[in-house]
Amino acid sequence: PRLNPKHGNWHRDVVLEEPVTAMSWLPTWESRRSSPEQAEALLATDMLVSMGGYELDGGVLVQSKATASATAPWETALVGMRFKAPGKDTMTGDDGDDVMIGQRGDRS
Repeated sequence: PRLNPKHGNWHRDVVLEEPVTAMSWLPTWESRRSSPEQAEALLATDMLVSMGGYELDGGVLVQSKATASATAPWETALVGMRFKAPGKDTMTGDDGDDVMIGQRGDRS
């Protein structure tokens, strides 16, 4: 970050968002093996996101089936995402303190 020399405020960058839809969910703590259908569903997506659960106190969420004496695995999952179709975005601003948010545009 840097200060804007004109008025001393922090410089703001343009934030580009990537809208997605969650298409598939594979809990990875349950089993090391997945079905061919699960693998196919994950491979048919545009992006995979690895996620882990957290408790309200900030500790990791562990598998509820684990016994008190066993080391419980962290509850994790792979989520398959599909990008939404790009739109025709137009971003404009003036000489004020604008916050600009957009997504990837359709160049066709």
